[in-house]
Amino acid sequence: MRRKRKEVYEESRIRKLIRFRMFCIYLFVERYNVFSKNVYEIFEKYGINESIDEGYEVLHTVGNEYIIDSLSEEMLRKGWDGKF
Repeated sequence: MRRKRKEVYEESRIRKLIRFRMFCIYLFVERYNVFSKNVYEIFEKYGINESIDEGYEVLHTVGNEYIIDSLSEEMLRKGWDGKF
């Protein structure tokens, strides 16, 4: 049975967002020299994964430093103490 076009599009979009979340985690791992698990937990705690999804259209077009700075600022606004 063929899947509906909308289902295929949604699955593709979800995969794209997950890959971009992973990329953002990698950027933080490299910048702060921490484990990806720690970054993931902080992202979850402060709702950053949802922010990445909502801001994907802009974030995926900018440089790595902008992504790190933007997400860091958001985490700080939400109460992050700057530690992993």
